[in-house]
Amino acid sequence: MLIHRRREDGTRPKRNANEMSSNPTKDLGSPGSSQISSFWGCRRKLTIGSCLIFSILFTYFCVQVAFEAQQIWGIPIGHERAVEINKVLHIPGMLRRSVNWFGQSQMVMMAMRQLGGEKSRQAWEKAKKYMEDQREIVLNNAAEWELHRSLEAMEKEVYSGMTFYDIIATRAKVFEANLDAHGWSDFRLEKDKCEMYTFIKNNGFPYCEVLGEYNSIQDWRSSGKEVRKNFCAGQRCFAKMCHITMGHLNSAVHIRPERPWSYYVEWAENLWYKRPIDWDRTWGPTFDKLTATLTPRAMIQTGFSGGRNKGKDTPIEVKVEVVWGHAYLAYVSMGIHDCGNPIILRWE
Repeated sequence: MLIHRRREDGTRPKRNANEMSSNPTKDLGSPGSSQISSFWGCRRKLTIGSCLIFSILFTYFCVQVAFEAQQIWGIPIGHERAVEINKVLHIPGMLRRSVNWFGQSQMVMMAMRQLGGEKSRQAWEKAKKYMEDQREIVLNNAAEWELHRSLEAMEKEVYSGMTFYDIIATRAKVFEANLDAHGWSDFRLEKDKCEMYTFIKNNGFPYCEVLGEYNSIQDWRSSGKEVRKNFCAGQRCFAKMCHITMGHLNSAVHIRPERPWSYYVEWAENLWYKRPIDWDRTWGPTFDKLTATLTPRAMIQTGFSGGRNKGKDTPIEVKVEVVWGHAYLAYVSMGIHDCGNPIILRWE
């Protein structure tokens, strides 16, 4: 008979190392290790989930800002606040410009032609036939044209297949490079109305008379009021900010006889130090840098007299597209969408 006796000192016998390693079930290990591992696993999942939710909400917010939603989550946005938000985030502007650029791509033009129906196909066929008819004249002009030195760099930048947006963006970058390297400010002929009309006048082109130019808001308050009183009672006149060419900023307004001059003083004060921000188009950021150098000025100009329907339908603006010195087509704006704004071709 085997008899197990306790040690006289009351302690349990020690196990050797081999016995412990051969029977791991006897070694329960650290009781907190599995809990720590579980904690970090849950924390990792929570972090990934939070990042995913934030990314979705942030993307939604940027998309809404890019398309100038009236409000987001109950917060008013609109155009002005969207532009201010983009100054900090930049992503909404990049998204907006990318969408507009894609809208000018050959892929979209082809899809519109195929899916737009018979009228779309006919319009495209007419434009193509007109382009082919004018092509030889344009190419002959281009072969003999002496390019101005401020645009010489364009010869190395423009290539076949570029979109219209890409060409304008390249031109803006050339203007910026000229300003930085040579101090040339040729872009002012396009972005400063006062400079543009000075150029038109000096070169003998017909234009509506400019009644006055104003270099300070104080001059505008006093001298502008006198010009309106003396010259705008019997004819249409327009007030224009010279350093702002973006129409949605209301930079040109009709001087109406029933409105007090204080209305136009307040209009000028709101725009005098405003810098235009074009966040719609690919050339916007470059031209924004250039227009930021313009001096704030205002002008009063007479309006065009005449028009269709015994003068009742009077054009607000006429744009002539010129390619290598050849007037390609003209667009007449009546100031209202969907009212029959005509495009005039040389055929007509």
